Amino acid sequence: DRLNTLKELTNISQLAIYEDGAEAICLGCAGMSGLAKALEDSLGVPVIDSVAAAVKMAESLVSLGKTTSKHLTYRVPERKLIRGYADHFQAENL
Repeated sequence: DRLNTLKELTNISQLAIYEDGAEAICLGCAGMSGLAKALEDSLGVPVIDSVAAAVKMAESLVSLGKTTSKHLTYRVPERKLIRGYADHFQAENL
């Protein structure tokens, strides 16, 4: 439940802050979404909601006009003959 999750996150975050010197906490799971404000209020350090951060990152990439690279992994596939299809369905005829 969310109350126990918040309690456990508070405890482990306090350890990170006081024992490891953490100056911010980044929640790494969508299941923790919505807990950042309560954690931040109780801990006194910035708490980053990973879902909100990912959405803002995507928004910024779109606003910069960035798209998926077409260089290797997402390049347009080469045209090839499809056996068993009529000539008018072949890629070079489309």
